[in-house]
Amino acid sequence: MDSDSISGPAFILIIATIAGGGCNFLFQIGMQNAIPNQISELNTLLSILYIISVPAGAVQSVVVKFVSKYRAENQDEAISWVMRRTFILVAGLGAAIGIIASFILCTDTIRTALKLTSTTAIILIGVAIFFSLLQPVGSGALQGFQQFTKYGTQSMLNYVLKLVVGMGAVLVGYGVAGAIGGVIAGIAFASILSLFFVRDYLFKKGKRVEIDYIWHSTLPSMIGMLCYTVLTNVDIIFGALLFDKDPANYYTSASTLAKVALFLPTAVVGAMYPKIARAYEEGRDPTPILRRSLLMMLILSVSVCLVYVIAPEFILNVLVHDVYPVAETAPLMRTLSISMLFIGVANIFMYYGLAVNAHSHIAIMGLSVIMLIASIAILLMLGIVITPYMLSEIMIGVGIFNAALCAITLRLSRRRVKRVTLR
Repeated sequence: MDSDSISGPAFILIIATIAGGGCNFLFQIGMQNAIPNQISELNTLLSILYIISVPAGAVQSVVVKFVSKYRAENQDEAISWVMRRTFILVAGLGAAIGIIASFILCTDTIRTALKLTSTTAIILIGVAIFFSLLQPVGSGALQGFQQFTKYGTQSMLNYVLKLVVGMGAVLVGYGVAGAIGGVIAGIAFASILSLFFVRDYLFKKGKRVEIDYIWHSTLPSMIGMLCYTVLTNVDIIFGALLFDKDPANYYTSASTLAKVALFLPTAVVGAMYPKIARAYEEGRDPTPILRRSLLMMLILSVSVCLVYVIAPEFILNVLVHDVYPVAETAPLMRTLSISMLFIGVANIFMYYGLAVNAHSHIAIMGLSVIMLIASIAILLMLGIVITPYMLSEIMIGVGIFNAALCAITLRLSRRRVKRVTLR
C-alpha cells in the first residue's frame, strides 16, 4: 500500500471499532434493559462528560497533526517536547475541570433540573473527565505515527472494560454509579496503555519548538470538537430538561441507538486525518484521500441508516423488548438515524479542514449549533410544547443544513484554487 492508502488503515480501525463499538452498543442495550428507569439520567451524565471533555478531542487532533508534521521532518526530539508539555497541561486541566464539574452538578438547582439522583455517579463523572483528558496524549501520538493496530487495540479495550466492569457493577446493584464506574475503568486503562506504547518519546526531554503555532491550531480544533460534540449529545440533555421522565427515557434510548450510524465512520476519520495532515505538510494534494474517505463513510453509514429506516420496530423488539413503547420510539429512531448520517458527513469535512488549516467547516459547525439552540428557543418563546418527535425533526433539519453547507463550501474553495492555479 502507498502512504496515502486509506483502505488498509481504515480496515484495521473498522475491525477495532466494530469490536469496541459493539461492546459500547451492548453496554447501552444492557443498561436500557437493566436500569430502564435511569437510562435518561445515565445518558445525561455521559453527554455532560462528552461535552466537558471536548478539550480531549482538540488535544488529540493537535497531537496527531504535530506528530505527523515532525515525523515527516524527522524531528523526533520535537515530538518528545510536544508530548511532554501536552501531558503536563492536560493532567492539571483534567483534575481542575473534573473537580469543578462535580461540584456544579451536585448543586440542588442543577440536580433537580437534570433529574440527577446519584451523588456517587456525579463524583465519578469528575474522575472520568480527568482520564478522558489524559488519554489523547498517547492515542493521538499513535495516530500521528500511523500505528493503527496499537491505536485500535487501546480503543477497543476501552469499550471492552466499559462493558464488563459497568454491567458487572450494575448487576450487583450499583445502578448509575456502577455504569459510570465501568466508563472510568475503560478510559483509565486505555489512557495508561496508550502512554505505555509511546513511553520512549514521553520520557525524553526533547527539543523546544514554537508554542504559538501549536496554540493557533488548538483553538480551532477545540471549537470544532465542541460544536460536533454538542450536536451529537445535547439533544439528550434537552430531552431531560423538556420532557417528563418516561418520554425522556425513550427519547434517550432512540437517540443512543441512532448514534450507531456515527460509530463506524469514526474509524474512517481516524485513518484519514493523519494522512491528510501529512500530505498537506508535504505539499501534496489531499483531496483524493478525502474522496476515498467520504465514499467509505457513506457506504458504512447509509447501510446502517437503511436498516434503521426500514425496520426500527424489529430492532427495538430484539434489543429492548417491552422496555419502551415501540409506537413512540420507532419513529424517533428512524428520524434520528438520518440526522446522524448527515452530521457524520459534516464531521468528515470538519476534520479535513482541521488537517489543512481551513476553518470554514468549523464555522459551519458553530452555525449548526446556533441553529439547533435557536430553533428550540423560538418554539419555547412562541409557547409551543416541544414533543420528542419534534425534537428529532429539528435534529434532522440541522444535520441536513450542516452537511449541505460543508459540501458547498468545499466545492467553492476547490474552484477558487483551480482559478488561481490557471492564472
